[in-house]
Parts: sequence; C-alpha cells; structure tokens
Amino acid sequence: YTLGPDLDPFLFLRYASEMINGSFNQIDEMRNVPLGFDTSKELQMVSYFIVITYRILNMFGNYSINYAGAFMPVWVFALTIIAFFLFVREIFSRKDKESKTKANLIASIATFFMIVMPAFLSRTVAGIPEKETIAFFFMFLSFFLFLRAWKSEKKVYAYTLGTLAGIVTGLLGLTWGGVSIIYITIAVAGIGAFILNKIKTKEIIVYGLWF
Repeated sequence: YTLGPDLDPFLFLRYASEMINGSFNQIDEMRNVPLGFDTSKELQMVSYFIVITYRILNMFGNYSINYAGAFMPVWVFALTIIAFFLFVREIFSRKDKESKTKANLIASIATFFMIVMPAFLSRTVAGIPEKETIAFFFMFLSFFLFLRAWKSEKKVYAYTLGTLAGIVTGLLGLTWGGVSIIYITIAVAGIGAFILNKIKTKEIIVYGLWF
C-alpha cells in the first residue's frame, strides 16, 4: 500500500514492523554495512505513530503493518487541519464577537488552501508515512499553544499552555530536524515583542516554560 516519494517511508515501515515483533535493535545491521547504524540517532517518531495506528486499527479487525503505514498520514493530517485552523483563528481573533466571526472565516479559507496545496498533498495523502506528515501537526499545534499562552490573561492558564507548547515542540524535535523553524520563529517574534515593549513578567515566564 505504501507509495513513498523516496525511500524513507520504507525504512519507517521496517522499524515499525521490528518494534511490533520485538526485534528492533539499537544497531541496524542493514545500514552502513558492515558497521551498522546506531538507531538512537534516528528520529523514530514516525515509526511509533505507525505502531500506534497498527494497534488502534487491529482493535476493529485484522490489518497489516503495511496498511497501518498507509493509513497513518490520513488521520494525522486530519489533526493537522484542526491544529492549523485553531492557530490561524488565534492569530486574528480578538475579544469582540465580530472579530471572532472574521477570524473563523479567515481560518476556514486558509485551511481550505492548505488542504489542497500540492506541496502538502505530496506528504499527507494515504500511503506516504513521512516525517513531514507528523511534523506539520506538531508544528502548528506548538504555534497555537504558544500564541494562546502569550495572549491569555489568566496566568495559570497561560503557564499551562506554555508548558504544553514546550512538550509538543519537544515531540516535533523527535520527529523532524526542521524543528529549528519553531525556535527561529518564536525567538524572532520574542525579540520583536521585546523591542516594542510588549514583554512583561507573564510573557517571560511563558517563554521560559516553553523553552
């Protein structure tokens, strides 16, 4: 079922299969022969997501690990759509009702374009268990949680969201090397807010908890 645009999906499938069968070793003897490859240096989150999908699917029937790998991008992208919608809506939302209506409309239009964007389709359709499939979800969720924490007036709520944003960013780091996008974006935004004198005690704590 897998239609990988490159060889990575087949590696993730093999690792997931080994995890399920209990034969996943720290040294992968099929790579860098004859020395092998230290799998602790590989970002294994995609394989873990395939295993999770496999466990869930087999609660309702008898499905192969290959099928789970093909199906995984579909339900993860569904979560990505929700996270992206919430993130865009949070950017444009204000306290008044009219502003919230406009924010929902803008977020809906932006989400539609994201769904049909060719660059996203090549990594989020069934059969392509790639790093970016999961990375997009964690990335948009990180941005949403951090922004919501930053804008929240309730300190306990803000600190909780800031901590969750940090956890999700950490999960992104275990998924994709592009986690640096999060670091750079939030750092630059933080510097801008500091220059504009928008940084108070709450914002400093939120930033620290995320970090």
